[in-house]
Amino acid sequence: MSQSLTIGGTITLVNNNLRTLLNLTDTITTTSSNSITNNANINTSSWQVLDQGSNSNLRYAFFTNLDATSSCLIAMNTTATSSYSALLQPGDVCIMPNSGSTILYAKATGSNPTIVLQYVATSA
Repeated sequence: MSQSLTIGGTITLVNNNLRTLLNLTDTITTTSSNSITNNANINTSSWQVLDQGSNSNLRYAFFTNLDATSSCLIAMNTTATSSYSALLQPGDVCIMPNSGSTILYAKATGSNPTIVLQYVATSA
């Protein structure tokens, strides 16, 4: 069984009188039907593994930092703080593509001891 994934959005950058517009669109059909949507409580004390359900072959992960004041670090396949893949500031979102067996980690940084990280992970 497969699943269809559609990504869409627009980035508009205005710098002085120069306007740059970028459209983000992609549609993929995976061979797997494994996916998970979750709101995870992420703390500042240590890196923690994000639940990926039965995803064993990660294709895309989408993240939103729902906290208003603290940031979140995201890492793939490592808990080393020097090699995190993304830094989500308050309200930030990101898309992380991948192909293969991956372990996702997260850690909060800032004044809040625990933040909420919303994410969706899909298998290839």
